[in-house]
Amino acid sequence: MQERLTWLRRVCEEMPVPSKVAAAAMDEATRLRTQVLEDHQLMVCVVFKAGSTTWNSILAHRYNNTEVLKTKEFYKLLEVLNPTKERFQEVSRSPLFLKALMARHPLDRLLSAYRDRIEDQTHVTSQAREYGPQILRHTRGLSFSRKDMFHINGTLRVVPTFHEFVSYLVSRPPQEYDPHWRPVSLQCGLCHINYTAVVLTETYNEDLHYIMRASGMDQLVDMTLLTKNNNRGKGNTHRLLQHYYSTLEPSLLQKIISVYQNDFKMFNYTASTILDLVS
Repeated sequence: MQERLTWLRRVCEEMPVPSKVAAAAMDEATRLRTQVLEDHQLMVCVVFKAGSTTWNSILAHRYNNTEVLKTKEFYKLLEVLNPTKERFQEVSRSPLFLKALMARHPLDRLLSAYRDRIEDQTHVTSQAREYGPQILRHTRGLSFSRKDMFHINGTLRVVPTFHEFVSYLVSRPPQEYDPHWRPVSLQCGLCHINYTAVVLTETYNEDLHYIMRASGMDQLVDMTLLTKNNNRGKGNTHRLLQHYYSTLEPSLLQKIISVYQNDFKMFNYTASTILDLVS
């Protein structure tokens, strides 16, 4: 954990100092992704597709939120525990609070977001409804009627390919991305807040154990929830990465890597694994 934090601070020292306006905008963007657990003196920047569902399911049990437990709409815990602007400013600067953030390999997270929020036809998502038509207008120059675009249950009838999804993304400013695939570096104010813990998907259970012990949550929550709720994804990760990213021509692959360049730097990730898989 200390090595991650030291690395992050070193990278931040090399980043340009933002203007006051830019810093204020980043603070507000971070607040919107932040949960504050007052009784545990814990602040967490929650990142979708980086273990957020497991974390929020644990919180639903911790606070006995029966509605969320019943509906399994765990994402609602972000709104429930979101601080006011004033409280966010206080907590984010307080040495008394443990401050944690979540992250995942950028290209792994991007693919997971596409498969879950765009491609998967077993459930309806707001991302498919909003971005499906936009992606197809961008890549095919076509506007579909709602009847042609969606099944009666709300799922996509015409599903954009991963290539089309990525092509659409690189044509847009990353700041405007949906939170499920917006770079972590644009969500959690990595160089604005003195984080004291970094949770990575690759060592998720161990990292969450650390946070729960440090905050005292381990005394109030059944720790087996970590393994029960941990969503490891669907299928062999290497095969999936190879299958989807091999559909991108080298120039497009390099463009999407550039979009997430700060995430790669700040969490010491490399794109070489993906590049090797598709070469």
